[in-house]
Amino acid sequence: MDTKNVNTFGIHFIIRSSKNQKSKLASVYARILANGWRAEISLKRKVSPDQWSDLKGRAKGRVKK
Repeated sequence: MDTKNVNTFGIHFIIRSSKNQKSKLASVYARILANGWRAEISLKRKVSPDQWSDLKGRAKGRVKK
């Protein structure tokens, strides 16, 4: 039986908010999937959960400061 090596790779962007955080902003993380392994790294960015699109994995637009 001949088995083939199948390599997979993917990057998904997710947000995570902490329960004890006073600000309403959530941290942005990159989830890297490779060959069944998963790793997450913080991108050192924060975004409002109202401005985040779960379907697209990105912020919806810019907010004027």
